[in-house]
Amino acid sequence: MRNRRSVLIATASVIAALIASLTAGCRAPQAFPDHAAVTTQDLSVRDWAAVEADPEAFTGRTASLVGEVFAPFDAQSSPPNVQMFVTSDEPVGVAVVAVTSDPGFRAGDHIAVRGRILGEYRGTGAFAGSEMTSVLVEAFSVEPTTIPVPSKP
Repeated sequence: MRNRRSVLIATASVIAALIASLTAGCRAPQAFPDHAAVTTQDLSVRDWAAVEADPEAFTGRTASLVGEVFAPFDAQSSPPNVQMFVTSDEPVGVAVVAVTSDPGFRAGDHIAVRGRILGEYRGTGAFAGSEMTSVLVEAFSVEPTTIPVPSKP
């Protein structure tokens, strides 16, 4: 009886070790949406000049930005968006922030945006309907901010 128990324990240990070695490196399915899985550090205002120079090179990357709204929600644009000056100590560029509904911000409001870069945006800008090219960011969140940001470039 004692020998049989030892064999069962040894067999269970071997099976456990085998399962552990077969599942090593496997991950459980993610419980978060795709945007939560950031493989590289978020881009920020510091990176914006490089992003504006070649938006396609940054497609899929996550960005955390602050700035000032200069064009409130436009439901007629494709995609619906808010346009903002991206700022740090000084204005550094422009972003078109794709949103699914009106976040309620007006021109001059300061906002913090976290989202995924979708590449280049070509469309109508807020200034007299002029054509513009900018960086398109799909918003995960758009919140008011109290971080003081300078005015327009």
